[in-house]
Amino acid sequence: METLQFFHSLKRIAIKSSLYVFIFIFYTNILGQNITITDDDGYTPDNSAILDVKSTAKGLLLPRMTSTERNDIASPAAGLVIFNSETKKINYYDGSEWLEYNGCGFPASPTEISGNTTPDQYQTGVSYSIDEVLSADSYNWTVPEEASIASGQGTSSITVDFGSVDGNVSVRSEKDCGNVSVYIHLAITLQEVAPTCTDEIQNGNETDTDCGGSCSPCGDGDGCLLDADCVSGSCIGGVCQASPSCSDGVLNGDETDTDCGGGSCPACTSGQGCVVGSDCESGVCDGGVCVEASCSDGVHNGNETDTDCGGSCSPCGDGDGCLLDADCVSGVCSGGVCQSPECGDGVCNGGEDCVTCPIDCGPCK
Repeated sequence: METLQFFHSLKRIAIKSSLYVFIFIFYTNILGQNITITDDDGYTPDNSAILDVKSTAKGLLLPRMTSTERNDIASPAAGLVIFNSETKKINYYDGSEWLEYNGCGFPASPTEISGNTTPDQYQTGVSYSIDEVLSADSYNWTVPEEASIASGQGTSSITVDFGSVDGNVSVRSEKDCGNVSVYIHLAITLQEVAPTCTDEIQNGNETDTDCGGSCSPCGDGDGCLLDADCVSGSCIGGVCQASPSCSDGVLNGDETDTDCGGGSCPACTSGQGCVVGSDCESGVCDGGVCVEASCSDGVHNGNETDTDCGGSCSPCGDGDGCLLDADCVSGVCSGGVCQSPECGDGVCNGGEDCVTCPIDCGPCK
């Protein structure tokens, strides 16, 4: 019985010894050689590399994280490598700071934004600033929707023109190589203010600052939507045009055609647009178009001395206007009026016998 126990003990000792020898040999081989990861059974690792990864179909996937997560790594070792999921670039730690592969460091984030957190809606020229960051080359600011940066983008202080939408004023540090910090934010809550036509802000239904819409019309060059938004009465392409004249080559004002018609410009010629007869030189507006004067249009026009008579038309009757005797049926024009024929008027007219007694004879008594 004692002999059997001795052999069992000896067997256990032998097994343990063999395991220790295997572990020692395996560990020695790992320490003495490089480690290869490959899908190519015939690949021979490079002796200069402690880890040799070889593939023609797959890559090496580094830990992926944001700048904030990277910065939260406790006591990073020099040479630690990650992939920055925000900048889409490889970062490494050089023992004192995180760098990109190009050697450009990351700037520190600004610490605090100073400025008004409750400006009025549409308020302009509101200032915001940060303390300079020594590792930064410039700064990138963003503002709420409808707001705009009036001045200072790229510097440590800006002025903002607000609209009507709340949001954040935000800023980050940047380096010329493209590395950036995370944004810091300042929440903005705009105070509602009823728009007026004297608040020096374009608001309400104004088409430009304090004009247009329900305010007084805008001057030349200001914004507009309708002709009524402009002092000139002419809104073209969203801009109030210069006050119309009868020689600006533009159909504007109350003109019925370019530089004619309406109440202030000369009358239009035949073929041009019109609204009423007075818009036309002929005095005749037919279907919105000025037409040539005629001796039967019922209008005193052309060289007529009265309606449809005189001038190149047939002579006018007694009492009608005239310039010459020939303008009158009686042949007598006196004081600009066609006279009735009379004996002794020096003209063969009326019922006088103009054949045998050419002047003032015949039936005359």
